[in-house]
Amino acid sequence: MPKQQDACFLIKEENGQIASIERKQEKIAEAAKVLGVFGILSHGISLTADEILLYCRRRDGIKAGYDNMKNHLDCYRLRIHSDQAMKGKFFIAFLAQILYAELSRTLWSPEIDPKTLPIETSKQLLIELEKIRLVEYESANELFRPLTGKQKGILTLFGIEADDFCRKATELEHYD
Repeated sequence: MPKQQDACFLIKEENGQIASIERKQEKIAEAAKVLGVFGILSHGISLTADEILLYCRRRDGIKAGYDNMKNHLDCYRLRIHSDQAMKGKFFIAFLAQILYAELSRTLWSPEIDPKTLPIETSKQLLIELEKIRLVEYESANELFRPLTGKQKGILTLFGIEADDFCRKATELEHYD
C-alpha cells in the first residue's frame, strides 16, 4: 500500500488490505480540464493559438526531415569546396527527402496490411533496394543478379512489375 494517497482516488484499508477504492469525481474533473494544455511564451509576436501550434508542428516536421536526411539518406557530410556544390548537394538531398517521404507514405498507408509487407522498416526497404545492381557493358546492360523475392515484393507494393523493371533497367542508356 503506498504511503501517499492518490489525488483522484480514496483508498480505504482494512487489516492492511485494500477494502475499497472510490473515485474523487471533482478532482478527476479538475484534472481533465487541463489535459493537453500547455503554455507557450513568446515576445513581440501576436499570433492566435492555432497559428502558434501550426508553426510548432511545422518545426517538428522540419526537424524530422533533417533527421531523415542525416540518418536515413546519408546526407550528413558537407565536404564541399564551393557554394554551387553545397546547393547541388542540398537539392539532391531535397529530392531524396521527397522520394523517402513518398516511400514511407506508401509503405505505411492504412490500406496495406503490415503482415503482407516483404520488409519491416523503411531502412530495410532501402537496404534491400540498394542490392539491385546494374552492370553496364558496351553492347548492353544487365542486372548483376536476378531480383530476389523481397525485391519483387517491394516493386509490387509500388505498382511496378518486376519484368518491366528489369526490361527498363537493361534499356537505360549510359551518359558520360
